[in-house]
Amino acid sequence: MQKKLNNKILKYNAIFLFLFSFIGVGIFLIYDLISRETKNIIIIEKKINIDSKNFNTAEEALINDGLGKDYSLNYYPDFATNIIDLKKDKLPINGISNIKTYYCNEQGFLSNYFSDRHGFPNNDDVFETKKLDIALIGDSYLDGACTNKSSIQQNLSKQNKNLKIATFAQGGAGPLLSLALLKEYASEYKPNYVFWFWVGNDLRNLQDELQSPLRFYMREGYSQNLINPKNKSNADESVKKILKVYQQFNNQEDSNNLNKLSKKNYKKDLSNDTKNLIKNYFPRTFSLIKKLRKEKKYSNYKERQTPRNMIISRREILVRRLPHKEDLLMAKASKEILEEAKNYIESKGGELVMIYLGWGGWNSKEYIDKVKYEKTHNLQKNLVRDFSIKNKIRFYNLDKDIDKLFKSGDHIDGHFSDYGYKMVSNIISRYIEEIYSK
Repeated sequence: MQKKLNNKILKYNAIFLFLFSFIGVGIFLIYDLISRETKNIIIIEKKINIDSKNFNTAEEALINDGLGKDYSLNYYPDFATNIIDLKKDKLPINGISNIKTYYCNEQGFLSNYFSDRHGFPNNDDVFETKKLDIALIGDSYLDGACTNKSSIQQNLSKQNKNLKIATFAQGGAGPLLSLALLKEYASEYKPNYVFWFWVGNDLRNLQDELQSPLRFYMREGYSQNLINPKNKSNADESVKKILKVYQQFNNQEDSNNLNKLSKKNYKKDLSNDTKNLIKNYFPRTFSLIKKLRKEKKYSNYKERQTPRNMIISRREILVRRLPHKEDLLMAKASKEILEEAKNYIESKGGELVMIYLGWGGWNSKEYIDKVKYEKTHNLQKNLVRDFSIKNKIRFYNLDKDIDKLFKSGDHIDGHFSDYGYKMVSNIISRYIEEIYSK
């Protein structure tokens, strides 16, 4: 009797154990499945619904299938010509035309603009008259970096409504790329004045530029004729190829899963029968440990703040310092580039104006390493000033004028705040007033 009772208890225990185990596994699977589907929906929204919700970081924009089609990222010049077949394709010197373009996040939002017909952040109607009063040439400071409505070009156009002002600038530009932007675009609109802004890392940028096909622009008469829409479209295709390389580099760990997500695939998954669901789902469930390890590795990777894509690593490269002897060599080459720019502008009936932007406030920017960069700062300031005096052209030390107005708190890490851009634009407007009053 006791034996039968024990067997019955064991039987019920086994049933209850199996039942609770089954329920527990079921709850885990349902929870895991719901969690994955919720995560997929969030990712899909980020990847597809780009018009209703802006990205927070360039990295978010980089993983989206719409990159290069629905929107672009601000193009930092990449001189890795192994990506581009120069016998067939144009060398891109700026971003894609007529497209929503995301830039950078230094003020708590990822700035963006809709590029004009040439790929710059201007209102396209500025080109309708085929004639400009002032063309701005420079790097990211003139390219509206990290601001949506307060770039130097936007502010100057509001402050000088009787003048046609456009920017032909590109983040990461040095003297040679600036010369290319002048020859390909700005000069086509015969500006009365070309404001050439010299920035503190220009000599460093020039070292990269001289090792690239940009050196062709020192040849007499050389041009890719990028003002021609057909040629510009070809250059834009090159940018798309480069962005795709950035994208693949960034997503080398998770691209296989992430890039396959779409609303179509998501709906298809929901309609799968139980057999296919089990077939597809269980391998993913049992790879959970591997996935967690990856996430832990990724978390540690982020904590180190190591750049995860070429765009960010390119920005890291932009702040590296040259040995002083190489600075001197780059300064010598810069004089020839500026001489070529001056002659080219004057041949089109315009006038070159040199503006030393330097470090955007040498004394008021506390986080600049004064010991590390003082030599190159003084070298470049004297280079631009002496060139201007020798060639009897106007020279303005904007860096010094910024220091007179800015306090340490007016700067942000990198470029200017919206308020900072307005203050700088007010200073430049005084230059414009002085020029046009004579």
